[in-house]
Amino acid sequence: WYRNMWMAMESSGPMAAVYFLIWMFIGHFVLLNLFLAALVHNFSCETTEEKLERLERERMQREMVYGGEKLRLDGIAGAHILVDRIIRRKNRTFAKTAAMMRTWLRETDQSYARDENEYDSEDESYPAPETEEKEEADPEELAAMGREGRKQVA
Repeated sequence: WYRNMWMAMESSGPMAAVYFLIWMFIGHFVLLNLFLAALVHNFSCETTEEKLERLERERMQREMVYGGEKLRLDGIAGAHILVDRIIRRKNRTFAKTAAMMRTWLRETDQSYARDENEYDSEDESYPAPETEEKEEADPEELAAMGREGRKQVA
Protein backbone atom coordinates (compact mmCIF):
# COMPACT_ATOMS: atom_id res chain seq x y z
CA TRP A 1 0.00 0.00 0.00
CA TYR A 2 2.96 2.34 0.50
CA ARG A 3 3.80 2.22 -3.25
CA ASN A 4 0.27 3.40 -4.05
CA MET A 5 0.70 6.20 -1.52
CA TRP A 6 3.94 7.43 -3.13
CA MET A 7 2.47 7.25 -6.63
CA ALA A 8 -0.61 9.22 -5.50
CA MET A 9 1.59 11.79 -3.72
CA GLU A 10 3.81 12.29 -6.78
CA SER A 11 0.88 12.76 -9.12
CA SER A 12 -1.45 14.89 -6.98
CA GLY A 13 0.66 16.42 -4.22
CA PRO A 14 0.80 16.10 -0.42
CA MET A 15 -3.01 16.29 0.02
CA ALA A 16 -3.38 13.01 -1.85
CA ALA A 17 -1.02 11.36 0.66
CA VAL A 18 -3.10 12.65 3.60
CA TYR A 19 -6.29 11.46 1.90
CA PHE A 20 -4.69 8.08 1.22
CA LEU A 21 -3.54 7.68 4.86
CA ILE A 22 -7.00 8.57 6.18
CA TRP A 23 -8.58 6.16 3.71
CA MET A 24 -6.23 3.33 4.76
CA PHE A 25 -6.80 4.02 8.46
CA ILE A 26 -10.58 4.03 8.14
CA GLY A 27 -10.63 1.13 5.69
CA HIS A 28 -8.29 -1.20 7.45
CA PHE A 29 -8.77 -0.47 11.12
CA VAL A 30 -12.28 0.86 11.64
CA LEU A 31 -14.20 -1.08 8.99
CA LEU A 32 -12.26 -4.29 9.53
CA ASN A 33 -12.82 -4.15 13.30
CA LEU A 34 -16.49 -3.33 12.78
CA PHE A 35 -16.90 -6.28 10.42
CA LEU A 36 -15.10 -8.65 12.80
CA ALA A 37 -17.18 -7.43 15.75
CA ALA A 38 -20.38 -8.12 13.81
CA LEU A 39 -19.17 -11.64 12.98
CA VAL A 40 -18.20 -12.39 16.57
CA HIS A 41 -21.54 -11.09 17.82
CA ASN A 42 -23.49 -13.26 15.37
CA PHE A 43 -21.53 -16.36 16.34
CA SER A 44 -21.97 -15.71 20.05
CA CYS A 45 -25.73 -15.17 19.87
CA GLU A 46 -27.81 -18.10 21.04
CA THR A 47 -30.82 -19.10 18.99
CA THR A 48 -34.16 -19.75 20.65
CA GLU A 49 -33.85 -23.50 20.08
CA GLU A 50 -30.36 -23.59 21.57
CA LYS A 51 -31.55 -21.63 24.59
CA LEU A 52 -34.47 -24.02 25.14
CA GLU A 53 -32.15 -27.02 24.83
CA ARG A 54 -29.72 -25.49 27.34
CA LEU A 55 -32.51 -24.75 29.81
CA GLU A 56 -33.87 -28.29 29.44
CA ARG A 57 -30.40 -29.76 30.09
CA GLU A 58 -30.01 -27.59 33.20
CA ARG A 59 -33.44 -28.65 34.46
CA MET A 60 -32.61 -32.33 33.94
CA GLN A 61 -29.31 -31.93 35.78
CA ARG A 62 -31.06 -30.16 38.66
CA GLU A 63 -33.61 -32.98 38.88
CA MET A 64 -30.88 -35.61 38.92
CA VAL A 65 -28.92 -33.79 41.62
CA TYR A 66 -31.89 -33.06 43.87
CA GLY A 67 -33.72 -36.34 43.35
CA GLY A 68 -36.53 -34.96 41.22
CA GLU A 69 -37.62 -32.44 43.80
CA LYS A 70 -38.77 -29.19 42.26
CA LEU A 71 -36.75 -26.59 44.08
CA ARG A 72 -37.19 -22.89 43.57
CA LEU A 73 -34.26 -21.58 45.57
CA ASP A 74 -32.87 -18.99 43.18
CA GLY A 75 -33.86 -16.05 45.38
CA ILE A 76 -32.47 -17.51 48.61
CA ALA A 77 -28.79 -16.90 49.27
CA GLY A 78 -26.92 -20.07 50.21
CA ALA A 79 -29.97 -22.31 49.81
CA HIS A 80 -28.21 -24.65 47.40
CA ILE A 81 -25.46 -25.25 49.96
CA LEU A 82 -28.03 -26.14 52.61
CA VAL A 83 -29.91 -28.43 50.25
CA ASP A 84 -26.66 -30.22 49.34
CA ARG A 85 -25.90 -30.76 53.04
CA ILE A 86 -29.37 -32.13 53.72
CA ILE A 87 -29.15 -34.53 50.79
CA ARG A 88 -25.71 -35.74 51.90
CA ARG A 89 -27.03 -36.32 55.43
CA LYS A 90 -29.99 -38.30 54.08
CA ASN A 91 -27.63 -40.42 51.99
CA ARG A 92 -25.34 -41.07 54.98
CA THR A 93 -28.28 -41.98 57.21
CA PHE A 94 -29.58 -44.37 54.56
CA ALA A 95 -26.13 -45.96 54.17
CA LYS A 96 -25.84 -46.47 57.94
CA THR A 97 -29.31 -48.01 58.12
CA ALA A 98 -28.53 -50.29 55.17
CA ALA A 99 -25.25 -51.38 56.79
CA MET A 100 -27.03 -52.13 60.08
CA MET A 101 -29.70 -54.11 58.23
CA ARG A 102 -27.06 -56.04 56.26
CA THR A 103 -25.26 -56.92 59.50
CA TRP A 104 -28.49 -58.03 61.16
CA LEU A 105 -29.42 -60.18 58.17
CA ARG A 106 -25.99 -61.84 58.17
CA GLU A 107 -26.26 -62.54 61.89
CA THR A 108 -29.65 -64.15 61.39
CA ASP A 109 -28.38 -66.20 58.39
CA GLN A 110 -30.53 -64.40 55.85
CA SER A 111 -29.48 -62.85 52.55
CA TYR A 112 -29.44 -59.19 51.62
CA ALA A 113 -29.92 -58.16 47.97
CA ARG A 114 -27.25 -60.56 46.70
CA ASP A 115 -26.63 -64.18 47.57
CA GLU A 116 -23.35 -65.23 49.12
CA ASN A 117 -22.34 -66.86 45.82
CA GLU A 118 -22.51 -63.55 43.98
CA TYR A 119 -19.83 -61.86 46.08
CA ASP A 120 -16.32 -61.76 44.72
CA SER A 121 -13.53 -63.28 46.74
CA GLU A 122 -11.82 -59.86 46.61
CA ASP A 123 -14.83 -58.13 48.16
CA GLU A 124 -13.58 -57.01 51.57
CA SER A 125 -16.93 -55.73 52.77
CA TYR A 126 -18.36 -59.25 52.91
CA PRO A 127 -16.73 -61.89 55.12
CA ALA A 128 -15.33 -65.04 53.54
CA PRO A 129 -17.75 -67.98 53.62
CA GLU A 130 -17.21 -70.41 56.46
CA THR A 131 -15.98 -73.85 55.48
CA GLU A 132 -17.26 -75.56 58.62
CA GLU A 133 -20.41 -77.64 58.48
CA LYS A 134 -23.31 -75.98 60.24
CA GLU A 135 -25.20 -77.96 62.83
CA GLU A 136 -28.76 -78.94 62.18
CA ALA A 137 -31.18 -77.17 64.49
CA ASP A 138 -32.63 -79.37 67.18
CA PRO A 139 -36.47 -79.21 67.20
CA GLU A 140 -36.51 -79.07 71.01
CA GLU A 141 -34.03 -76.19 70.96
CA LEU A 142 -36.12 -74.36 68.36
CA ALA A 143 -39.20 -74.74 70.52
CA ALA A 144 -37.27 -73.36 73.50
CA MET A 145 -36.24 -70.28 71.50
CA GLY A 146 -38.34 -67.19 71.77
CA ARG A 147 -39.38 -64.72 69.12
CA GLU A 148 -35.98 -62.96 69.15
CA GLY A 149 -34.01 -66.14 68.48
CA ARG A 150 -32.64 -66.47 72.02
CA LYS A 151 -33.22 -69.21 74.50
CA GLN A 152 -35.84 -68.37 77.04
CA VAL A 153 -34.72 -68.58 80.61
CA ALA A 154 -37.30 -70.26 82.80
